[in-house]
Amino acid sequence: ETLSPLPAPEFEAFKAYMARVQAAGDNLSFVNDNADMLMLHLTIFRDPLVIDSDGKRVDGTNDTPVQDAIDNYIKGMDFDHKFIPAKLVDELQKVDGVVVPHIDLVKSKYALFPWAGVPPEGLIPEAGYVRIYDPSHLNINFEVWVS
Repeated sequence: ETLSPLPAPEFEAFKAYMARVQAAGDNLSFVNDNADMLMLHLTIFRDPLVIDSDGKRVDGTNDTPVQDAIDNYIKGMDFDHKFIPAKLVDELQKVDGVVVPHIDLVKSKYALFPWAGVPPEGLIPEAGYVRIYDPSHLNINFEVWVS
């Protein structure tokens, strides 16, 4: 399931509930916004016996195995936890046919703020979660691995 902002009535009820159960002196604030935008440029060194130059499995079982791994990593992130580029690389290494995944560029953007690079130690998204909104924000080059 894809994360998204709460509908207004649910968000209002959540804030009211939290106001009742918060500890004395706590000053809670909440964000109910669209996900931070994520931009990724990757070079995937691939086994040509498993993944073709378009990133499709040669056996025809999956046309988007790398993109699926990216989506699964993003969807599997705990809300309000860091997006960590190295952990994305870990997930990409699990894809059959991916020999060496390399992140060439990773940036994020919240609301109307400008794009900013994501540091190696990761970032906690302002909205609590990230999403690749536009296909142009995911650029994957599939290169043959020569051993």
